[in-house]
Amino acid sequence: MLVRDSEEEKTHQFLMGLNDKKFAIIRGHILAMKPLSKIDYIFNLVQQEESHRLIMKECEDKPQVAAFAVYTKPTG
Repeated sequence: MLVRDSEEEKTHQFLMGLNDKKFAIIRGHILAMKPLSKIDYIFNLVQQEESHRLIMKECEDKPQVAAFAVYTKPTG
């Protein structure tokens, strides 16, 4: 039981050390898990969330390019 308590303490320390703006939602979901998952699984979830955020940021940063082709009939 002592090992499990130590694992949970480390998990809570890890989660509370995360940036609130970026990870508040995933932290809430993880803390709602009963029983609390192992630290390596939780770390993996946070890594996935961070990767997802980076991909989304790259998509937002790319300029949207639009091109229009105009066809005109030659006259005369």
